[in-house]
Amino acid sequence: MIRTLYDYGFNFPQIAFGDNLMINDIITDIIRANNGIIVKRNLPMREQIRESLKLSTYMCSVIDNGSSIWIAQREGRAKDGKDDTNPAVLKMIYLSKRKELSFSEFLGKYKIVPVSISYEYDPLDRAKSWSVYRERIHGFHVKRKYEDLIHMASGLKGYKGRVNLVFNKPLEGAFENETAAAKSMDELIHKSYKLWKTNYIAYDLLNKSTKYDSKYTNKDVSSFLKRYKRLSLDVREIVFESYANPVVNYEKYYLRK
Repeated sequence: MIRTLYDYGFNFPQIAFGDNLMINDIITDIIRANNGIIVKRNLPMREQIRESLKLSTYMCSVIDNGSSIWIAQREGRAKDGKDDTNPAVLKMIYLSKRKELSFSEFLGKYKIVPVSISYEYDPLDRAKSWSVYRERIHGFHVKRKYEDLIHMASGLKGYKGRVNLVFNKPLEGAFENETAAAKSMDELIHKSYKLWKTNYIAYDLLNKSTKYDSKYTNKDVSSFLKRYKRLSLDVREIVFESYANPVVNYEKYYLRK
């Protein structure tokens, strides 16, 4: 995505990374060399507020100087295909301007652009599904040593099939609060999210339906299932959920009365 922006003449944006990814000096240097800014997590409450204010001040100054920042809409990777915006992220960005601008004025000035990215295949679908399975069975998932690093590498290099990237119009409107703005962001993102055959196949398999069978062939289904033939039925169902949930989101916003 960042390369796409650069190829079309945009300034190289700064990118927010959680400090949990600062695994060693090499990774830290690579992130900083690629315009990375560090988001500190899991701090005591007072320290977290102080760090959030500092980050908000910095982000607004970057935008005031004509550049931009890429930041995820929530902490951590979505493991279930439900990419919902955490209002706390919007609240954090607004924090340094809350005494100067109303929230709606802030949105009008700082142009928060919802972006949707969809892959035919998630390179981490099996790994994330095992994690979800362990959490459901045991109540927790213990990360292996360097698990985040391994997942970063797999996410970058792993097979994704086709990729679709959509930049929506900047968020605007007279929102009552960050929660209302987050819901509007979710609607924009889910409506612009490109659904692939893999999503429709997973939805029909999970629901034992033929609702979207016009979107794929029997050969497509066989190819999809082959990827997960070594998984247990329980874990495979979690994989299907992660691919099917974007279809559920589509129906939620497009098919509602």
